[in-house]
Order: sequence, then C-alpha cells, then structure tokens
Amino acid sequence: MRSETTDPLHRFFGTAVALMIADNGVWEKADRFHVGDASGVEAVRHRLDRAGEDVAIEVGFDTDAFVGLRLRPAERSQAKELVTTLLTQPAGVLTAGGVMSMVDRLAARRFAHVEADHAELGVLDRWQSLGHIEFDLPLVDVNPLRLNPAGFDLHDAPAPIMLEIVFGPKADGWIAARVSTQRGPHMHKFDTFRFRAFAEAVCMSLPIPYPGECAPRDSRGGK
Repeated sequence: MRSETTDPLHRFFGTAVALMIADNGVWEKADRFHVGDASGVEAVRHRLDRAGEDVAIEVGFDTDAFVGLRLRPAERSQAKELVTTLLTQPAGVLTAGGVMSMVDRLAARRFAHVEADHAELGVLDRWQSLGHIEFDLPLVDVNPLRLNPAGFDLHDAPAPIMLEIVFGPKADGWIAARVSTQRGPHMHKFDTFRFRAFAEAVCMSLPIPYPGECAPRDSRGGK
C-alpha cells in the first residue's frame, strides 16, 4: 500500500471508528461494534460463531466510508484474529490502507494484487432495500445522473450515497466512499464533483481492468 501522504484514496476515508457484521448482505440489520473498545471482542467472536453461511464484515470510517469483505466458511477462524486486532487498536488511528493490509495479512487476500472488478452506486446501509446501480471500470465518462436508479432518488436520498469499488470476480472485497452532500435531515444529494474525484483516485490507486485514461474527460461534471 502507498503511504497516507501519497495515496489519493486516503482523503476520502479518514480513520476507522466501527466494525459491522451482517448476514446475507442485510446491512440494515448489521451488528455494530466500536473500534478501540476491547470489551466488544468476545461479543464479536461469538457473533462470528453463530453467523450464517453468507456473512460479511465492514469497517466503517468517520467519513461514512467503509472497507468490507465477505467471509468464506474456511476463513472464520482467521477472521476472529482480524476482528480482535481491529477492536483493540486505538480509536482514530487506523486508515483505509491499514485496514486493507490487515485484512490481507490476518484474514484472507482481498485487496493486494487483486484486480478491482466493477463499481456500484447505492445508499449507505440500504444496498438491498433501495437497490443499487452497477458500472464497469474504469469510471471514465460515467454520469449516474443520466440513469434512473430504481429505489432511490439521486437528488434526495435518505442517507449518504456511496460509490463502492468491488474486488475480484466473486465480489469478496470492497471499499466505498461518500459521493453526496447533505442538504438536511435524511436528505442527501448526489455530488458530481465528489464522484469524479473519487473515481479518479480509484483509477490512479488500484489495479483495474482496461485502465486507459484515468481522469474522466469531464472533470467538472458538466457532461
């Protein structure tokens, strides 16, 4: 991983504050624990023991961004070491790059030398209930405002709108950052500038298929 000072992705993430665990992709009902709170270690380990076949972990950041991985059955024991290490880290220290490296080292390879497969646009913690839009990579010239996503309004979403980058053909790892601005309580509007900026940072930082021209041709969102 690059250092924080040279990694274009760093400014979109901030530092890790929470650990979430969900079954069957239902993040609306995820169990939430706090990074830096070692008292939650046993509860998290027990939660993994009773998890269903399709279980995933996400690390949430103070910018609404997150890093996630889906656990295969044979990876549960390694995942316990990962969540223990995450919860015993001091709050406000872990960066996205640090979390991604920790996942690769302690649980299973999801990010290092794994090609990003596609991108998705959806609403935080409402990926299933409100649906999402899927894009090929790179995101050059993609304009979500030209699309009509079922389930949520890009001009008035009930929670932050997130751009998610999915790794590997089995979609077992992902990172996401906020690409909206808040207009009021439960009122979030898609921000073309943030979308373009994050898309460019992804293209510059991650191994993606057919990289071509990284920067969108319309960097100001006028397209």
